[in-house]
Amino acid sequence: MTTGLVILTGIAYFIRQWRALQLLISIPQSTILAYWWFIPESPRWLLSQGRVKEAEVIIMMAARINKADLCPLLPMQGSWKVQIESSQDRKHEPKYTVFDLLRTPKLRSITLNVFFHWIAVCMVYFGVSLNVTLLPGNTYVNFCILSLMDIPGCMVAMVLTEKLGRPKSLCLYFVIAGLGCIGSSILPERFSKGYCHKMAGLWACLNNTCFYSSWLYTTELYPTVLR
Repeated sequence: MTTGLVILTGIAYFIRQWRALQLLISIPQSTILAYWWFIPESPRWLLSQGRVKEAEVIIMMAARINKADLCPLLPMQGSWKVQIESSQDRKHEPKYTVFDLLRTPKLRSITLNVFFHWIAVCMVYFGVSLNVTLLPGNTYVNFCILSLMDIPGCMVAMVLTEKLGRPKSLCLYFVIAGLGCIGSSILPERFSKGYCHKMAGLWACLNNTCFYSSWLYTTELYPTVLR
């Protein structure tokens, strides 16, 4: 994501018409449709659907491309049958929907907390990103610097999440970012001009850290059947 935002800054610097810029960055995305024909289906999913022959073709093709020995794969064919039978047994298990996120008091508490959490993260992140034009200095340089703050944000998330745990680290990010937002609103204007650049960088770093930690923590909060 960081690389894409930095490249976007360079493209936007030379293409100032927003419609032309939008077309330039959107039309190439249509090539993703080619994945339908060129990206093979997941062998695990094919096996779960009982489509063994198709799964075998994809597995053997991957082995040939990677110049792997095909002999160890041959005994696995028996385990594929077992996997198919177990997947057929799972078809009788209950189906879960989005409404199950609110089914029990515990899940309701988690879900409402996560909803509020993501609203707060997104509001700060996009609030800083979309209002970068209000910062003193060159808009493109400011946007590029804020985009590069993804890198220290990711590094901080990797370290603190392991050291402090998920809840404590997320609370720390939110408290520091919140104090920065409050400080920028109550400081006199003569002080806030030099202060806003530093705080914008800090907000971007902390909010990127929140994003990375939230993606991880949100998936861990829910049982596998609801993810």
